[in-house]
Amino acid sequence: TISAADVYFVAGGDSTAAGATGYGTNGTWVRLASLKAYPNATLTYDEAINITNGGSGWHEIRLRHSSISPNGTADVANFTSITFKLIAPNGTQCGGDFSYTVTGNNWNAPSDMAYQGIPAGEEWAVKVETLAVSGALADISVEIDIILDVR
Repeated sequence: TISAADVYFVAGGDSTAAGATGYGTNGTWVRLASLKAYPNATLTYDEAINITNGGSGWHEIRLRHSSISPNGTADVANFTSITFKLIAPNGTQCGGDFSYTVTGNNWNAPSDMAYQGIPAGEEWAVKVETLAVSGALADISVEIDIILDVR
């Protein structure tokens, strides 16, 4: 039987600025289409999207890469990295970084994040940090789709 997910993406304080869409469909994936990056400086979205455990029990979650666009074009070389971090309500980072890096004109997709336990009723932030090269051109955008795995 298909049922609603106990753990799902919800809007965070920076979701509009990050261009977060798609999470309202079933909560198990999100597209971030408006992430900005500044040349040679880290730009932080403290709550690009949040994750809520609306179930009655503890679950394990991880972020998984789905897609990133564009890829294989000169536009990609303007970026250095885009890093995702899971942040618990007490401000502690849970697990390691989930980072997209660049080699030439290509994105290097991250490995799947290790599973982390989220207690019932908690909402965690997904913090995103972007960085562009020092000579980055303006108006270059990237679109990332992330999947939320739950077990």
